[in-house]
Amino acid sequence: MNSLAGFHDTVQQRIINTFGEAAHTYTNALTMMPAAQITRRRSCMHILRLLVFMLRNGDVEEEGRIMR
Repeated sequence: MNSLAGFHDTVQQRIINTFGEAAHTYTNALTMMPAAQITRRRSCMHILRLLVFMLRNGDVEEEGRIMR
């Protein structure tokens, strides 16, 4: 497992631990982002803001795409 995948898994697990299993579907959308967009420079707060945006502005399909 490369460090980027491990970083994503850690962030995803923290979100699930905080918000419950329902958040799992929404955090899976993060896997659809190009790897260059998810770096260690992006803080957990930025990823949480992305999650809140998705929850407020659209439904997330199983593939992780935002729908209007």
